[in-house]
Amino acid sequence: MALLDPAKVAGKVVSCLRGTTARTDKGVAVLEAGGAGMVLVDTGIGLVSDPHVLPAVHVSAADGALINAQAQTGAATAAISRFVTNGNGPAAPVVADFSSRGPNLYDANLLKPDVTAPGVDILAGGTPALSRAQRDAVQDGSLVPAQAYIFLQGTSMASPHVAGLAALLRQQHPTWSPAAIKSALMTTGSTTLPDIQTGDARGILPWGQGAGHVTPNKAADPGLVYDASLADYKKYMCGVGMSAECAGGTIAGYNLNVPSITIANVLGTQTVTRRVTNVGSSSATYTASASISGYSMAVAPSSLVLAPGETKSFTVTLTRTTAPDNAWQYGALVWSDGVHTVRSPVTARSGRAVQSPALVQADKVSGLRALPLATGFAGKVGAATGGLKEVARSEQTINQSAPGSMETVAQMTAACKAGGSGVRTVNVSIPASAVVARFEIFDRDTTEGTGNDLDLMLLNGAGTAVALSATAGSNEAITVTTPAAGNYKVCVIGYELANGVSTGFGLSSAVVTTADKGGNLKATLPTKVYVGGSATAGVSWSGLETGKRYLGGVVFLDGNNAAASTTVLSVETNSPLPLAAPSQRKVRLDAKL
Repeated sequence: MALLDPAKVAGKVVSCLRGTTARTDKGVAVLEAGGAGMVLVDTGIGLVSDPHVLPAVHVSAADGALINAQAQTGAATAAISRFVTNGNGPAAPVVADFSSRGPNLYDANLLKPDVTAPGVDILAGGTPALSRAQRDAVQDGSLVPAQAYIFLQGTSMASPHVAGLAALLRQQHPTWSPAAIKSALMTTGSTTLPDIQTGDARGILPWGQGAGHVTPNKAADPGLVYDASLADYKKYMCGVGMSAECAGGTIAGYNLNVPSITIANVLGTQTVTRRVTNVGSSSATYTASASISGYSMAVAPSSLVLAPGETKSFTVTLTRTTAPDNAWQYGALVWSDGVHTVRSPVTARSGRAVQSPALVQADKVSGLRALPLATGFAGKVGAATGGLKEVARSEQTINQSAPGSMETVAQMTAACKAGGSGVRTVNVSIPASAVVARFEIFDRDTTEGTGNDLDLMLLNGAGTAVALSATAGSNEAITVTTPAAGNYKVCVIGYELANGVSTGFGLSSAVVTTADKGGNLKATLPTKVYVGGSATAGVSWSGLETGKRYLGGVVFLDGNNAAASTTVLSVETNSPLPLAAPSQRKVRLDAKL
């Protein structure tokens, strides 16, 4: 904890910048130096309510700048009193600013988050502050420490609430599966109240609250549940790439029997299937109501008569009407028997008129692959190819960034624009004919070979972040398809270096245009496609050299000859070793900073 000069602090309201030390520790330091209060200035992470030891207020970075500017005039005065609660606090529940938002990073056809639960200023057990001698006494049994408590927030607080509710539901309904318990919690959730976020990040939308805020008593009697077995999850896993135990077939994420419906690309019309089980004690007739902006929505059958324990299936069909391209739309499906209300969030998006695999990977100097297509128009699909082009690598060095200076996208963007210490920038020009551009760094290409945490960001000519890769370690990659022409800046960020000073690294890159014709890359196309139909295209290559890495792509064109979808082709003939599965870097939104 930092020490402050009492001669400067005594009787004053002290402005402190968030970061490096815990928020509440800053208040302790001010109090110990005789301070009267504290203004905690945010760094863009988000405002948090903390149990401070002295009068304190947490303000935004913009408000903090104004306060600090006034303080530096030398003529400013400040006063702050202890806060008193009168029971007339703000309405709740509201999704916290720092709570994770959707959509699902790994499968856009499954809703995440699932539910919302209490997770701000939760009273939790803490570790008492003990001296070395006291800790030794605890270890030898001669001291039993006093209980200690602390207010915490984050997923680490919300998750125990949900786990506890699940345990209670399993106790009350011992035959319910984990999927049935999850369904009961989701379909009975209550809608949260508006927060300060905007756009798709608003807490009242499914990307913020999931199916809603958990309501324990209602979850004990949900009426219907969407159950799923191990066989269902195996089919789903096989549908997203698992190769073992797939004799039972595959299903797409939108057809997994969960109590939400998410479709990442409705090409004209899309139908999904669900099944529900009556967990009530008597027979019931449930009637469906459903709507979503930008689409017509039909449920068949629209009425279900179920005996206790009976399961029946139904379909939901979405047909695009006014939904704009690549904009998520929100709605709900509700089953009701007059007693129970079984609500499922529905989210859908429609992209351009052709859907193709995002990536095809290969390791042979020649090959042929079939590409499944889904189409939203009637006519003929066109195509433009680029590559295959050899991936180039340049050697670079980077210094360690200042601790706490690269915790948010805003901080990273500002550092990359300024080009100061802790970042390395490389200018890249992307022409109008670009099919795909990829930029990569690897653990293996750093000086130490491991132990570094580098991040990767791409900025456009306006200085706006186009893409970010910030996982743990230094295996980072950014791929953009059919990028807008212009001057870009590739920025490598020295988040945490093995030696804390500097390291060397290799920057691998390829900008592929339609003028690149290596590897005899060719695309074959179906003769005709249909609205809501499926078809198969093919891609082939030959004559590549061994021991190299190549990048290419196929841009599929719609009936108006406009780019609709791009399949990236990555061919590595250098006997590549598989990379470790990436893990998201721990962003300090759940911590005390």
